[in-house]
Amino acid sequence: MSSMFEWHDEYALGVEQLDQQHQEIFRLARNLYQAAREKRSQEVVAPTLDGLIRYTASHFAAEEKLMRLWGYPGLADHIAEHRHLTQQVLELQRDFMNGRKALTLKMLTLLADWLTDHIRVNDRRYLPSYREANNAQTAHPVLS
Repeated sequence: MSSMFEWHDEYALGVEQLDQQHQEIFRLARNLYQAAREKRSQEVVAPTLDGLIRYTASHFAAEEKLMRLWGYPGLADHIAEHRHLTQQVLELQRDFMNGRKALTLKMLTLLADWLTDHIRVNDRRYLPSYREANNAQTAHPVLS
């Protein structure tokens, strides 16, 4: 059975470090999806959700650092989108930990939709800056 958090080659950006991180986010989200589908206990779901949140935060930081290095002009908007998602997920985590909400498939579907749309649309916007920065570095390598 296919999961809503399956990695597909169409998500690949061609930036190895970020593609690997995106694949790990999908793996962690798939684990969360599986735990929710099996109606696992809060003791199982909570650390899975926490791991996904922590890893995603470190990925966002790495991605933002690279966008700065590449001189990506849409950096501020991209960071704002990252912050918005982070806030939403932290609220979900708080509600879940306080017993106010269960992790529903609807919530996980929203997360899956955001993740795939973000990679396919918003992350692709920084690729011209990535290519330009790589071309400039190739044309004028930094001497050590």
